[in-house]
Amino acid sequence: MQRAEYEVTPDTDTDSTDATRTQVSAIARALRVTMRVAVIGTFASLLALFLADGVTDALVSHLDVHRPATSSLRGAISFYLEAQPQARPYRNDASCQPDGGVCVCTNSYAVSGGQVIKQPYGTACKSHKFQVGDVILVEKPAVIKKEYLPALVVSKVTHSNIVHAALVTEVPPDNVTQTAENIIITEALKGNWKRVVQNTFREIVERYPFGGMHIRRVDEKKYPHFHTAETAAKIKQWAEHQVGLPFDTKMLKPFLRRMQTNGRYIPVQPWCNDMHRAVNMYHQGGPGEWICSQFVAWTIAFPGGLNMDPANEGFGCDLPKFVVSDLQPFPGGLLANDFWSDESKGWRMPCDGAGCWVGVPNVPEWAGGTSTTTILTTTTTTKTTTTTTTTEKEVITTTKEAASEQKASKESEDEKASDAKSTKHVADESKKVSTEHSKAKDEKQDADAVTTK
Repeated sequence: MQRAEYEVTPDTDTDSTDATRTQVSAIARALRVTMRVAVIGTFASLLALFLADGVTDALVSHLDVHRPATSSLRGAISFYLEAQPQARPYRNDASCQPDGGVCVCTNSYAVSGGQVIKQPYGTACKSHKFQVGDVILVEKPAVIKKEYLPALVVSKVTHSNIVHAALVTEVPPDNVTQTAENIIITEALKGNWKRVVQNTFREIVERYPFGGMHIRRVDEKKYPHFHTAETAAKIKQWAEHQVGLPFDTKMLKPFLRRMQTNGRYIPVQPWCNDMHRAVNMYHQGGPGEWICSQFVAWTIAFPGGLNMDPANEGFGCDLPKFVVSDLQPFPGGLLANDFWSDESKGWRMPCDGAGCWVGVPNVPEWAGGTSTTTILTTTTTTKTTTTTTTTEKEVITTTKEAASEQKASKESEDEKASDAKSTKHVADESKKVSTEHSKAKDEKQDADAVTTK
């Protein structure tokens, strides 16, 4: 009996369906994995933003907590003003030139061939004569310590060694010697202050161990109107109106400040509508809250006039071109700009791990570098005062002026006495002549009477 043989035909439709189902299942799994990854990624991003937000707030709250508050802060909380005035002497240094400027000095460096170079146990100074509108930029500390961590982190986040900016808003008249205590700066401070304050230049140099200092000045050749007395007065007045306004912690957040600052943020290289918004905001008094470098940028841009000069024709807008195109830079964004003068672009003073200090020339009139407390206790002139801004040089000058005035007064009194004596002499002579003339007249009348008889 023969076995029947059958040919088995493959079920191609079933295999194709199974393959399709397998592919769909794989795609679905991939989509689910992708969605999960996306959800997790979004959540992680949001978490990172919130963490960054919290870390930024924590860092801001600990920045600028350099040392106990001093009375040199102007426009700060009242207890700063009630503190006892400082009486710290300046340090004399041979590298501080008596050229009328203010010297920023440091240890562990020396001046060689006009350059400041590293040298253990040495000292070096660099001077600058200030004008209203000069910008001061300071670097993160030169050494790494736990207490400097906030400044170091901010430097890392902003990709710059510059961690703070301030603006010179008041200087003494040309006939008054500049000192570190009659140069007034305005700055938006973080930390415990969290507001705009006015301060002395000495305070920013010596309050914290910054790793270096830069000074920038608007180019006088390109922008001569910035260097007029009228502009200086506008800058001073504007700065005084900003004193006491709060520090804008939200503007420090790189990713969130566009959304969290309620229209205070102006885009970099703004279009015409944003330019109008910025100008209108300026005419209304400004954003109302500040970070340090934003305050500097707005001040030189608007009261300083760099963004208000009709000579700078804009393109596609009825407003002048914005020379200061970033109105809320981080401090490092102010370091290199085309509107700075070439001479000021190279002004930098390095500071060692202990920071910089203010020096004075090693000349007789600054002998000892003492401040008012030491000098005024032995001075009896009526013009001296017990303020921290009067240095030995000023006291000596005052004493000389008082002596000159006393001498002039004595000479004037002597001259008056001499004039009175001369007048009396003339009067006596005149009286004598008159008497003699009267006597001669009487004698003549007597002689005529005798002749007649």
